[in-house]
Amino acid sequence: MQHREATFKGAGVAEIHYQQWSPEHKPRALIVLVHGAAEHSGRYRRFAEHFVQSGYATAALDHIGHGRSEGQRGYVGNFGEYVETLDRFVRLLKQEFPDTPRVLLGHSMGGLIASCYLLQNQDDFVGCVLSGPAIKTDLEPPIWQRLLIQFFSAVAPRLGVLQLDATGVSRDPLEVRQYLDDPLVYGGKLTARKVAQLFAAMQWIQEQAADIHLPMLLMHGEADSLTSPAGSRYLYEQISSEDKTLKLYPGLYHEIFNEPERAQVFADLQAWLDPRLERRDPEATDETAKQADGAPVADEAPAVAAVTAAHAEPAAAEPYILYGGELSYYTGKARAYLRFKGQPFEERTATREVYKTIIIPAAGAPIIPVLAAPGGELVQDTTEIIDFVETRHPEPSVYPSGARQKLVALMLEHYGDEWLILPAMHYRWSYIDQQYDFIMGEFGALSAPEASREEQIAIGEKTSAPFRGSIPMLGVNEATIPAIESEWHRLMAQLDAHFAKHPFLLGTRPSIGDFGLMGPLYAHLGRDPVPRALMEANAPHLYDWVCRMNTPAEAPGEFLADDAIPDTLLPVLETLSRDFLPDVRGVIEKNASFMAAKPGENIPRYLGMQPFRTGSAESERIVHSYSQWLFQRAFDHYQGLEGEGRGAADSLLERIGALQTFQAPLPRRVQRKPGQLELVEAARDS
Repeated sequence: MQHREATFKGAGVAEIHYQQWSPEHKPRALIVLVHGAAEHSGRYRRFAEHFVQSGYATAALDHIGHGRSEGQRGYVGNFGEYVETLDRFVRLLKQEFPDTPRVLLGHSMGGLIASCYLLQNQDDFVGCVLSGPAIKTDLEPPIWQRLLIQFFSAVAPRLGVLQLDATGVSRDPLEVRQYLDDPLVYGGKLTARKVAQLFAAMQWIQEQAADIHLPMLLMHGEADSLTSPAGSRYLYEQISSEDKTLKLYPGLYHEIFNEPERAQVFADLQAWLDPRLERRDPEATDETAKQADGAPVADEAPAVAAVTAAHAEPAAAEPYILYGGELSYYTGKARAYLRFKGQPFEERTATREVYKTIIIPAAGAPIIPVLAAPGGELVQDTTEIIDFVETRHPEPSVYPSGARQKLVALMLEHYGDEWLILPAMHYRWSYIDQQYDFIMGEFGALSAPEASREEQIAIGEKTSAPFRGSIPMLGVNEATIPAIESEWHRLMAQLDAHFAKHPFLLGTRPSIGDFGLMGPLYAHLGRDPVPRALMEANAPHLYDWVCRMNTPAEAPGEFLADDAIPDTLLPVLETLSRDFLPDVRGVIEKNASFMAAKPGENIPRYLGMQPFRTGSAESERIVHSYSQWLFQRAFDHYQGLEGEGRGAADSLLERIGALQTFQAPLPRRVQRKPGQLELVEAARDS
């Protein structure tokens, strides 16, 4: 990625600072980003770096009186100065990116500036995206206060009259703290002149909106207290564009690009951008053009969000339905997989009613995720969900064909599913005081998505209690916490070093191992505020991988040639073999003892406690009988290898310290039984 900073002369000859983030190759498009009131272009670094990975360049200026640009903070003499400066910026970018399609993206006040600018300059862009645009605002004062502001705008234009509430920026307390601590963010009151100019511009764009006719995507958090979602709805209804889309996000605050769900927001944005750029490509097929050429869409229920990846096969008559939740460990694994496969699906929140009428009858317990197939089949368990879809849609496969790569992928899926629950649950519940409202609100939203945030927090306090109380059984206690944190920091560093060189575990295509790791590394460790901050600060390449898993590329990619295992994965596999595999062998022995003592009975999900080790700490944790079923997948693959494949696998397993575990026979085998969580003994070979 290339990053560049420079200045140019804006309106009133002010020195205007701007930044550019570009891919190493020619960008497929340039996003011209127009930021909001009081902030600056640097706050969009993460956004820009994300879209660089998909071939997009981003250029963003600091408005007059913002960031590193000249001008009084919180003041503007005339709103037209913002629009004129943006015009000069776009003309500059035309020279620097002469043959690159441009997309205008405005956030908050930047959305208002962009809208006003479009009235005279629509032909310069292939489309426009507005995020939480300041078309209408809940902060708008009554008429007598507006008259008073207009009075002060004339007689005391620099008088501070309006304080923005920083807590309305994001539900993530870390984002709010970073906003408050940012020295380039203006924390004072907006002046009377600026506020009067903002309201005048809002009124003007509401009157002129019908003159906008280019493709437009409007995105707004429905819990936005700084700009009103009613403004986006109004603009959607009034503009003349034949190609227009409205995305409203229940529960999200003002800065949707900085909310915990931003991976979904980024995915929605890219899903809108890509087909509109394909229209401009003379090589695009008729089918691509037909798919991109749609009627206006109004989507006000992303709790039931339709997602189609760029390399999708022709759409099925009905979509899959994934019942889950954003905070769910295993839903993150299934969701990322379905996005990669490109199969149309709807994700529906697992509310209390969904549990009662769908999930419990299908799975026998209140557990998510559950997949409903177009034919009516219900599948529980993420591994079986993946294998079910793989059977129906085998390409592109997430299972490598190489002997060693498939073995490693299956081992890492097992590792993510069963072992990384230690740091995931520790960082969620041991640090609950630092992220209380977020976690409780998320649990409450899962049960009651229509409730207020205060009601959701109260509900979450009750529904989360079983999870919060489970961590000692998992092995999280005073004796192990230092080692759990130390091992997690070490694993973050190892994975960060790997993803600095490789997009995914085994090449440019995600494997079943990637999806196994996605469970803990997204919903808990990559989304909860405390561990996410750790990951972003200490392992940025790992965090980029999490984002990449949620926003699949157009092409499915390939696994490394010659069944290669990157050297950067060996430290991860060595840790897996040292700490996790002994725990697995303990589960296998406990299962065998139970089956010998109680033949023919269902095997309980939990079979008491057993010793375990993580790093330098030793303690006890619960025996999860299911772990053997996952291990058998890797074990059976290894046992079925012959010749060179077996020799290559033996060399790898010996190097990482796992050969003895895979060569030891299984005393008894287990299998899953449809409609229940408990395992049963598998029939023995005759």
